[in-house]
Amino acid sequence: MTCYKIRIGIAVAVPVIIYYFPQGPITTSYYLLVLSVVLLSSFSSTIMFVCQGGFFNRISDSRIGGTYLTLLNTFSNFGTTWPRFFVLYFLDQLTVQSCVHPETGAVLSTAKGSGICKSGQRVCFSTNANGVQQEGICRLDSDGYYLIAALCVLIGIFVFFYLSRNLLPLQRLKESAWSVPVLPYSKTKPLDIESGVSTTLPSLGSTTAAHLISTALPSSGPTAIPFPLLDPKSSTSQISDSLSSTTTTTTQRWHRE
Repeated sequence: MTCYKIRIGIAVAVPVIIYYFPQGPITTSYYLLVLSVVLLSSFSSTIMFVCQGGFFNRISDSRIGGTYLTLLNTFSNFGTTWPRFFVLYFLDQLTVQSCVHPETGAVLSTAKGSGICKSGQRVCFSTNANGVQQEGICRLDSDGYYLIAALCVLIGIFVFFYLSRNLLPLQRLKESAWSVPVLPYSKTKPLDIESGVSTTLPSLGSTTAAHLISTALPSSGPTAIPFPLLDPKSSTSQISDSLSSTTTTTTQRWHRE
């Protein structure tokens, strides 16, 4: 949480630095101030990212570690991406610009965002009711950047207290609390081709068991198994006996070869 406090402090400092941007040449002290803020922001961001990655790695279920980590990082990346749309949208909505007459100062037109004055331009054009185009000077009536910056700082402070009270206890949970629950299943003995030991079929219907066995064993090529055709109405015991005799015969043939 220390780095989170640093990030909030940077969110307060950056608008102030931009507001007092020198109109003349950039001084060395101002340059060093900007460089220090950028380095501090990058340093704290990296620490938070490493801590987050370590926490995800610790709580991930080792049985599906890659899938678990991918899911957690997906939610994390999504959480840092979706607010940008609203920030940029309201930044345009809260920014108001006017095109004023260069001599009288009369407002020729007003619009939100950058509809009148493009970035870096001070001259604007406006068409009056008679269809005559007039030239004016750009004037910024309201800068949405500072309003959005203040709102984001307030949201960040609220999230900080919310994390401290509600989400921090999650990292004190045992690792078993994050494990994926395993559904019970019927234990079966795997088929051992080398020894010819028959397998014990799970409690499936005879039709399903016959289909599984027919599709599981190769029917062509150098390792083909001459598996007999099974009647879908055969019982499970009949399928097991047929499988046992087939695997035994195949194993003997492979040894002879």
